[in-house]
Amino acid sequence: ASKPEQSKTIVLIVASLAGAIYISIHAVASIHFRADQTISGTALNVLAGGLTIYLCQVMFKTFSTPPISASSGFKKFDIPLLSDIPIVGKLFFTNIYSTTILAFILVFVTWFVLFKTPFGLRMKACGLDEHAAESVGIKVNKVRLIAIIMSGIFAALGGAYLSMGYMSIGKSSLWDSL
Repeated sequence: ASKPEQSKTIVLIVASLAGAIYISIHAVASIHFRADQTISGTALNVLAGGLTIYLCQVMFKTFSTPPISASSGFKKFDIPLLSDIPIVGKLFFTNIYSTTILAFILVFVTWFVLFKTPFGLRMKACGLDEHAAESVGIKVNKVRLIAIIMSGIFAALGGAYLSMGYMSIGKSSLWDSL
């Protein structure tokens, strides 16, 4: 893969790790300290917005960010064979981004994990009635921690994709400042 393509992959991985670390604050607050999840989540969302603005100002050394390029950080491509299917091929398999395929794969994997694995059953049990789940030997706090961290990873992947979709990676002072 080319260097810009590797850079985008690294950005998605780093964003996933950052999302997992950031959401761990919520996990500790809601699981260990038994804080209200709505209050904890809202506080972290407000903090994230302010922190993002502050960090952008520090990185760019200005009070506004540079203009965002309309060109996408990802390349479009056609899926061989599937793009040749009449009507459907042009609609769904022509000019798509690799991250779109990743999103569909993650939807399938998430469905599979939630509905076809013992872990998914345990996760649903913990969500429905944590006391009943605990009475059959499920470690509720561990399952909740994993679920919260996975949600942070998915949210960070979405945010990174949106950010890179609006900004051409490698042509921005944001990229140069990192």
